[in-house]
Amino acid sequence: MDEDRFWSLIVVLGGTTDLDSFDRLTLDLAELPLPEIAAFQARLTLALYALDSGCRAEWYRMNEPGRVGFVSDDVFLYARADTVTAGREVWSTAVETQTLPWGTVDPTTGNGELLLYVSFDAIDIAGLDVDEFYALLDAGITVSYETASSTAGWPSRQ
Repeated sequence: MDEDRFWSLIVVLGGTTDLDSFDRLTLDLAELPLPEIAAFQARLTLALYALDSGCRAEWYRMNEPGRVGFVSDDVFLYARADTVTAGREVWSTAVETQTLPWGTVDPTTGNGELLLYVSFDAIDIAGLDVDEFYALLDAGITVSYETASSTAGWPSRQ
């Protein structure tokens, strides 16, 4: 799946993290063949991996509306998902500026996490084989979206 196709699917979210938008994306994915759903998940992983860096985590810690002052690995992953959910332009800005903007998405809800599961939910709805899905992912992607998996972005954690 090329980047344009990936981002055209993300557009379905309308820059929001409300549950209805994730349901729409899940249903759209469920209409695709299994290799395309796996390709979507791989593109999502790459988009999240591109945002995985200590400087962005620090930016988020300093700018998140709740002013908690601490950002866990999970919260940072969900914030990166918020940035992807906000769309290609917001994501591109984040990549270029070492920040982690979230556009019109409310970063305090934690709903960005739901983006991580849309492919799996689509497989379930479509009645496809999850083991085959994992096999396709394992064959096609060698990075992880988990926080601090980018050795370039987190040299002090490696």
